[in-house]
Amino acid sequence: HGIRHVSYIFERAVRRFPNDIALWEAYLNFLQKYNSKSIFSSVLMRALHLHPRNAQLWIRAASMETVLNGNSHAARVMMQRAIRINPHDKELWLFYFRQEMFEAVKVQKRREALGLSTVKRKGDGSVEAVESADGDNEEEVSNAGLRRLMNGDIAAIVFNHAMDSSAIKPEEQLPFALQMYQ
Repeated sequence: HGIRHVSYIFERAVRRFPNDIALWEAYLNFLQKYNSKSIFSSVLMRALHLHPRNAQLWIRAASMETVLNGNSHAARVMMQRAIRINPHDKELWLFYFRQEMFEAVKVQKRREALGLSTVKRKGDGSVEAVESADGDNEEEVSNAGLRRLMNGDIAAIVFNHAMDSSAIKPEEQLPFALQMYQ
C-alpha cells in the first residue's frame, strides 16, 4: 500500500512538472529500488518521449534492456534510435561502443562455456574458429554475423561512425578513442 501511495504522488508530480528531469530520475530510482519492472519501463518510456535529448535516460533504457530483460537486441535498437535523435552526443556513442564490446565478449564466453566451440585469437586480434571438442568445425561459428560479432566488428563500426560524426572534433579523436577502450 505504501509503494502504491508513493507512486501516486510521483505520478502527480511528473504530470505537474514534466520538464523536471531530476523528478523523473527520482521516480525511476524509487521504482527500481522497489523492483517495479513493469511500471519502471512505462515511466522510463514516458520520460524518453518527453526528453528525447537526455542521454542518461537513453543509457538507462538500454541498460535496462540488457541487464534486467536480457535483451541485447532491444538495447541495440534503443541505442541506434538514441544516436539518430542525438548524433552529436559523445556519451551515447561511448556507451553504444562499450555495449557492443560487452556483447561480443559475452557471446564468446557463453560459447566457450557451453563447449560449442573454442576460439583462437589471431595476431590482429580477430577471432578464428578452431575445431570443437568433438573434432567438427562448428557451423554456427562460420556464420558471418556471429563471427563479426565475436571479432568486435560491430563495435568497430560503431567506433568508426563515432569518429565520422561531428560529435567528436579531430583534436578530440585520440582521447575519445582511448576512453572507449578503457
